[in-house]
Amino acid sequence: MNSEDLQKLSRDFEAESELRDTIRKEVLELDRKSRSASGIMNKIHSTKDVKPLVEESSVIVESCREELEKLASVLPPNQFWRWKDMWTRSLTSILFVAALNEYLSTERLITLPECERRLQVQPEWKGKLQIAPEDYLHAIIALVNELPSILSRSVTSMPQSEYPSSSETCSAGSHWYDSNYAQPQER
Repeated sequence: MNSEDLQKLSRDFEAESELRDTIRKEVLELDRKSRSASGIMNKIHSTKDVKPLVEESSVIVESCREELEKLASVLPPNQFWRWKDMWTRSLTSILFVAALNEYLSTERLITLPECERRLQVQPEWKGKLQIAPEDYLHAIIALVNELPSILSRSVTSMPQSEYPSSSETCSAGSHWYDSNYAQPQER
């Protein structure tokens, strides 16, 4: 290798290092916001009224649009997969909070296109910054893992007067058993 090749290689390494530092700086703010939104939503286990928590964390999720826009502006085209690991954990956390908010508000699952709209991920960013299907799926899996604890909290915080009576429970169980296991009557 001659000295010109070494100098070019050195400049390339330096440019890549500067780009990595710039991306890291933008990701730090996204990470801070994802931790903040997750911290707010962790309070659902000790709060009866989750609506204020959903509203507060939704504001943070929506503010992540700015961070994603800044991040997309510094990323080179067609290098999404090269740099994706730097922000995937933060983005998955934001997607989880968005999915949890949607479920607690509407009792339905948020879709990947809805996540993209909520975070205003632009089609022209494709190849630079996008929501990878696996990041969306990791967020949905986290939501599914969270649901049993949400359910147990809602049951244990239910006033005893709202519990079904044992006769109602037995009647419902008997009806379920009859409809699933009853033997057909012979003629």
